[in-house]
Amino acid sequence: MAGINWDSIMKKANACMNTQQKKQEIQTKIEQHMLGKIKLGASRGGKALHTPDEAADKFIEVLTQEINSHAGGDYAKGGMSRRAIAGFPEIKHGEPYRKGGKYYIDVYFDGDLSRESLAPKRYEDGIENIIALLNSGYDAGSVIYGTWEKYDTEERIASLISRGGAHFIENSKDKFMDNYSTEYGVEEIEISDTYLGDIATDK
Repeated sequence: MAGINWDSIMKKANACMNTQQKKQEIQTKIEQHMLGKIKLGASRGGKALHTPDEAADKFIEVLTQEINSHAGGDYAKGGMSRRAIAGFPEIKHGEPYRKGGKYYIDVYFDGDLSRESLAPKRYEDGIENIIALLNSGYDAGSVIYGTWEKYDTEERIASLISRGGAHFIENSKDKFMDNYSTEYGVEEIEISDTYLGDIATDK
């Protein structure tokens, strides 16, 4: 009975895996997986390679929990009403894409971020970005009185002269990076100025 030369077989297998063609095939499979075109399972004894889609879904989960944690509380210190939170646009993510040797995916609030002013005759433009306002807070020069017409009430509401930011976007970034960045292979989360820009106020 002939013996099997395992050393010879392993050398040939390793030589095959180390060819340029095989390396390119592996890289192509990884790229297809990261872009959501195919699904690769975990290697034997290893962990599955998370996709940008999965990382974005996890970040949205963290962001949603952080937003909800600010329900109630002192509005001047960043608290938000449950009605305000319920009015947030849905948080979604786009399709992953590759730039250089890295993969990216956009997460965003999908919907109209503007809100009418309490005093539309005085401030026609209203609020351009309600998410940025609640996240970053503001300082105004005077109190504005008005009614929320969309809620069908005649109750006059007074605005706050200043409002502390809830900073739910920055907090979510920090929590994700501290707890999930290694698991999901995320190197950095970049926050758009759309949500962190200065809030224009009359002073």
